[in-house]
Amino acid sequence: MKKWIFIITIFFVLLLGSMFVSKPSKAKYTQWLTARVEERIGDENFIIGLGFDMFGKQIIDKNTAESDFLFWKVYETEFQGKKITCIGIYQSFIPIGKKGF
Repeated sequence: MKKWIFIITIFFVLLLGSMFVSKPSKAKYTQWLTARVEERIGDENFIIGLGFDMFGKQIIDKNTAESDFLFWKVYETEFQGKKITCIGIYQSFIPIGKKGF
């Protein structure tokens, strides 16, 4: 019985350690969200796409709040009345809540 408790404890320590080490940075979040918005803009509107290419990263970075919860991060970006919330874990982002952008 003690052997199983030890194995389970080691497993959770390794799991939580890997979560702590692989939290994504705000720069990576900005890059991810910029790419996502550019996909949605696409080729529909050239002028908006050009403006977003020039100023998109700065706008997203300025309007993003980051909360660190030790093993993951929560990013909240609000722009023009729309809000997107994402959880950053294992170098990935998971949008939660209503779709904003």
